[in-house]
Amino acid sequence: MTNKAIAQIEFRNKEGFYEPGVFTEGCTIVTLEKGTCTYRAASFLLDSQMLANSRIELHEVSTFREGVKELRKGGNLLLLIPTLNDIERDLTADDSFELLENQTFYLDNPPLYIAEAEGKHVEEKVPILASLDTLLQLVGDEINGNTFKVILADNTQDAARRVERGEAKYCVTNENGVGRYNLNIVRQLPHLKITWQFYRLKK
Repeated sequence: MTNKAIAQIEFRNKEGFYEPGVFTEGCTIVTLEKGTCTYRAASFLLDSQMLANSRIELHEVSTFREGVKELRKGGNLLLLIPTLNDIERDLTADDSFELLENQTFYLDNPPLYIAEAEGKHVEEKVPILASLDTLLQLVGDEINGNTFKVILADNTQDAARRVERGEAKYCVTNENGVGRYNLNIVRQLPHLKITWQFYRLKK
């Protein structure tokens, strides 16, 4: 991890970020699978000066809802999620969980793309796009001048896999999905700066 990459992290409350009882030894951050923007954000945070010497592990899940189920099991777990997500609203409305406001941080997201894999999809009159619902607003109404149908994916890597398997013509994914599943970039989507927050089960 380069110093330039680490410098991209901004903290809402740098002085209060490392308050007692949060990032303790044996703590585990629940995140989406490796290759996703969520996993990247968690990894950047652990490599930053704030947590570089901590003994914190990452636990991967496929969806944020699976992450909530993990939190309910108890233990020293923190769930990392982006704001403006349906799960955030659900967690805020549930008295079982608490938002760790002092641990909020901001990070420039890596580029997101609409990508495809030539010859992998079943021909449809209306092409299919695999995407997280929260990223659809970046796509617009057309791809290559055509309207499209949507199938919801669990994350950016799942979206890429759906194209690789031929379930969709297009997906919204990042550079990891493009490279891992040998996809072709159709176009780059608008830049995002994401606010990341931690939730945990109330003690």
